[in-house]
Amino acid sequence: MIGFSKVTRIVSAFSGLVMIVATGSAQAPSISDFQPWGGPTGSILTIGGKNLSTASAVYLNNLNCGFVTVVNDWKVKITVPAGATTGKIKIVNAFGNYTCSSDFVVTGSSGGGGGGGSSLPSIASWTPWQGAVGDVISFSGSGFTGVTSVKFNGLEAALISAVSNTQLKATVPFGATTGLVKFTNAAGSYTTSTNFNISSSGSGGGNSGSLPGISTFNPWHGAVGDVITFTGSNLSNVTGVSIGNVIATTFQIVSSTEMKVTIPAGAVSAPVSVTNPAGTYTTSSNIIIDGT
Repeated sequence: MIGFSKVTRIVSAFSGLVMIVATGSAQAPSISDFQPWGGPTGSILTIGGKNLSTASAVYLNNLNCGFVTVVNDWKVKITVPAGATTGKIKIVNAFGNYTCSSDFVVTGSSGGGGGGGSSLPSIASWTPWQGAVGDVISFSGSGFTGVTSVKFNGLEAALISAVSNTQLKATVPFGATTGLVKFTNAAGSYTTSTNFNISSSGSGGGNSGSLPGISTFNPWHGAVGDVITFTGSNLSNVTGVSIGNVIATTFQIVSSTEMKVTIPAGAVSAPVSVTNPAGTYTTSSNIIIDGT
């Protein structure tokens, strides 16, 4: 296989030979996000980024994931291999490699249906993705049966309940502020790489005193002039949107949980920031701008 994103087929009129000329960007890969945040062995992991069509290998916590399915230059898919453990994703091509800063959480890979105290807890996802004081948040991951403490930005959760080794519920404590969530069991502690957002109006509100939030954008990539749909909360009074340092001058508020944004000229792959009177929220993942 030729490790380039485009291949040109040239037929010589004189010799009848077919010559394959490789073209495209000769650059190291990069990762902007991956979905889902976690899953068991055998599940499909989708990785987004740049210069991915030339990927020769993907590693999960230093374990080779085997066959890489190339969707396009900004998306590949792999199957979480047997024996995989929670850790960072590394992608390799002929021009270099890139290791993401966040862990992919392998659920059910240790502790079986119980005995979670023998392994570190880990968090794959939570729902709702933000909440107010008193809200009950459901966390998915592994190693939860032995959890003795959950802290929201350093503040102890008011109440925790381990439903199973892979699911735990925690109540947002009074005084909690937006920040990382830390889980502790007998084996040690695990801290999320993404903030849990505290809103004064709860997970679905549109209170003017609450920061805006973005949970997803669809599609997750696009070119200048494309319209991207953002979903989240407290979007009804958004006054400004930017992609990286470039201001998006055209956007439409659909509801308090949905808005549409036109990708502005000059935008490159970067986090998205939305602003309302209460402040600014910036995504932890990049939106991918095609060709950048």
